[in-house]
Amino acid sequence: SSSSSSGRAKRHLHSTFRPPVHCSRRRRRPTAHNRPRSTPSRCNNTSSSSNPLTSLSKGTKQPENAAKPDKQKPKRQPPADSAAASAAVASPKHKKGKDPSAPAMLPALAYESALQSAHSVPAFVVCAAPPLRVESLTTHFIQTRRLKPAVSPAFAVGTSGRKTTLISNLWPLHVKLESPIYLYYTKYNSNPHLSSWDVYHLLQKAGAFGHSTPAFDGGHLLVSRVPLPADATSAHPRIFKLSRSHEGERSDVTEVSLLKIAELSPEVLQLLASRNFSQLSPELFTVFEIILRHTPLGSGKLAVGHTVYESFNKIDCSVDLAAWSGRYHRVMIARERLLLNIDASCSMFLAPAPVIDICKKLLNGSLPHDHKLTPDAHALIAEVLVGTKVCTTHLGITRTYRVRGLSSIPVSKIRFHCDVLKRTISMPEYFKTRYNISLKYNHLPALEVGRQRFLPFQVCTLAPAQQLRTEFFSHGTLAKLLHTSMVSSPRQRFEDTMSLASAACFNDDAVLKEFGMSVEKEPTPVSARVLGHPKLTMGLDQSLSSSIQDGVWHARKLQFYREVPLEHWACYCMDPNYLLSTAKYFFKRMAQIGQDGGFRMAPTPVDIVSGTLDGLQDTVAQLMAAHPTLQLLFILLPDQNRAVYNRVKLITDTVLNIRSQCMQTSKMVLGQGGGRLVTNVFLKLNTKLGGINHIVQNPAFKQNFLAAPPTMLLGLESSVPPRQALVTPATCVVVGTLDTFGATYGSKVIQHSAEDHPTAALVVAMRTLVQAFAKHNQGVRAQRILFFRAGISSCFEQAAEYDISALKAACKEIDAQYAPSISYAAAQRRHHVRFYQPDPKFQDRNSNPLPGTVVDDASILTDRLEFYLYSHASLMGTSRPTLYTLLFDENGFTSDKFQLLVYHLCYSVQRSSRSISVVPPIYYANLLLKRVHAYVRCRDPSAANSPAFVIPEAFSVDGETSMFFT
Repeated sequence: SSSSSSGRAKRHLHSTFRPPVHCSRRRRRPTAHNRPRSTPSRCNNTSSSSNPLTSLSKGTKQPENAAKPDKQKPKRQPPADSAAASAAVASPKHKKGKDPSAPAMLPALAYESALQSAHSVPAFVVCAAPPLRVESLTTHFIQTRRLKPAVSPAFAVGTSGRKTTLISNLWPLHVKLESPIYLYYTKYNSNPHLSSWDVYHLLQKAGAFGHSTPAFDGGHLLVSRVPLPADATSAHPRIFKLSRSHEGERSDVTEVSLLKIAELSPEVLQLLASRNFSQLSPELFTVFEIILRHTPLGSGKLAVGHTVYESFNKIDCSVDLAAWSGRYHRVMIARERLLLNIDASCSMFLAPAPVIDICKKLLNGSLPHDHKLTPDAHALIAEVLVGTKVCTTHLGITRTYRVRGLSSIPVSKIRFHCDVLKRTISMPEYFKTRYNISLKYNHLPALEVGRQRFLPFQVCTLAPAQQLRTEFFSHGTLAKLLHTSMVSSPRQRFEDTMSLASAACFNDDAVLKEFGMSVEKEPTPVSARVLGHPKLTMGLDQSLSSSIQDGVWHARKLQFYREVPLEHWACYCMDPNYLLSTAKYFFKRMAQIGQDGGFRMAPTPVDIVSGTLDGLQDTVAQLMAAHPTLQLLFILLPDQNRAVYNRVKLITDTVLNIRSQCMQTSKMVLGQGGGRLVTNVFLKLNTKLGGINHIVQNPAFKQNFLAAPPTMLLGLESSVPPRQALVTPATCVVVGTLDTFGATYGSKVIQHSAEDHPTAALVVAMRTLVQAFAKHNQGVRAQRILFFRAGISSCFEQAAEYDISALKAACKEIDAQYAPSISYAAAQRRHHVRFYQPDPKFQDRNSNPLPGTVVDDASILTDRLEFYLYSHASLMGTSRPTLYTLLFDENGFTSDKFQLLVYHLCYSVQRSSRSISVVPPIYYANLLLKRVHAYVRCRDPSAANSPAFVIPEAFSVDGETSMFFT
């Protein structure tokens, strides 16, 4: 019916225009059919009690005869014969009252109050089918401000440092709209022989578009400059019956409904004309991106996210890979103008192949014939396949499923009740009876494609366009991929970006011309400054300032600022080809180097043993029982197998509760480069044992900024598991300094359901860290707290309000009169903004901008206190700056002081002798978050269906223990 079509259209519009998750690095995308209509989107400034697609902006009255939203329809169950085990097991259901689309870190009450107090400008007028009236669509706007301004706009641009000029990859975008834009929704039944673009061309051929060429997003949305001839005044959808013949053999017939769902509101036209872009909704820029992507998508190019891929090169690896290169583009807001961010992008994709062939290549060309997979092989296959899409080959038609895991038992032991056969049956017997397929690998696990729904490897093929998650491959393989395909010099990348922008021919695109859009031919030059590096001090008042070059310094033969000697240690060798006598000689020489360089280490271990991964836990437990004073365990690995490394850390960190240091035997050589390896190991050892390697003195302040008055640094990063992850919990990591040097950190890990908000847990975590700071400083509490937040892509104010309110609540729980001054800043690394330095005097050895280069040019930034900062020297390729946004400030920072402080903090990291790309609170939070993800990924396969993986309390509240995660 027209009413149901309108509802689906509105939900699709809501899903398409959903802004990114503000508090998670990994997006959680609920499907349209299971999203409650009465729940606001994550970033929309709407009232929580109304439908975000039919609610009114503040001050607008709702029509009296407006219909109420329909009740939530039950989820459609999958067909009985869709897979082997799906005949009897239903798909997972969402809990009542839970909203998977709400922010993962924002509690319901705070979220509702924030939305109810928001002011916004309606972006679109929703045109729904009767009996609904035309109503305003209220959306999220960046201009909504309820926080105290960080600084006065007069101080938004800094002045310190050496001035220079950079070239950005931001092109000015001009939009001239004098009449509304119309959005249409196309609804049609899926047809395996007709793609969405086939439907678009058939509609165009049938005259549904008249003489106009609407932009198409490749799914269901059409964006038109003028009302389409198919637009009925009664708002009922227009029905088209389209057919396409195949050389007289077959005629594909499909029924398409075309419904106008929205049009641009007059208020937005006024804002566009006045160049007041900061008050516009992100929905509008999504529409602009649909228009920009129409032509390349219509020509059959592959698009993933904001990137359109054009060409590929095959790469020889353990699996079939293809390096696809293309153009990334995204519309951005600046002060009084729009910018188009264009970047050369390269990604790795898995080539479509049978799943069984992929498993063979991962296991060096062979599979076990009569026994199950080893834990390492099981983990390796799971890491590659989990999250990908597979297509079935046994049903006669193609069906696609998302792999959510591997079964903990082999195929031969999987049994389920089949409604078709009306009895309990095993998976091999089911496939033989129903499809006459004899399964050959019954001793292998099955792919989990739903809750208790499994498919054998033999009937699955990897779907096309599966992007590779490169973090699961070894460093050697990654180095090969990076050097052959993905890494280019800054100059080469800039030239490639210029070529892509020129080849796009934006100004010759007929669709862009129809919408009044044009892109300038040259990118935007920006003014920048290069800040000076800080003064570093180690033991015996030794200064490192003179040895700092491009953010790197040498720490050999220098005393640590605070040394913690390693007197009791043991070694566990997992390389069967590495002699224990060789290991003893290496550690003896290592101890001599440490003695000369200022780190005391016992030359002989309490014990040194060899063994396998399976015997690690029992053997080390016996060592710890025999030697209660054991401080650290060296673990010697034969290669860089990430799955093995994750399991080692899981055992040592969470089961045995002992600090560990992994080393690769092939690199344990004291010849060329060996001294630097040992020095880097000493830096990590002293940090893990609770020592301080060096301290940073900021010359911009008369004395140590973190010491007078006592100042604490907090860092928070969170991640939400993807929708296909059934049991991986959402994780929030909070770290905080324990001293006034910014060198030692405590940590707190919070794990929770992705549908819940850890309000109380976050307050407890912050209270624990604030109390730990006071305990480590003779009872002196922090009078200032600098809060750095990562993982925010949008909705800055909502995230800041929640985090700041949680921190203030934690301080009030300690003492009702305790109210430290707070500054809150967001750090973003996931962006495609790059800058090229044409002047060799301001380049590092890789031709990147020098560390300390800060860009706060008003021509490319919004009206917040924002700046891009290069704080590190890249080891290879093109450096990526970090975007910092100061959202809340009670400490009276100016731009110069805050930029210098952030840059100099990047030198205070303790685990290396070079500056890092982001401030240490975010850096350490990210390290610990990756460690927790490693724990979850390498958990016992038999626990794959457990509700959650729990971190032991000894490492969850880390106010007393050292930085074990470094």
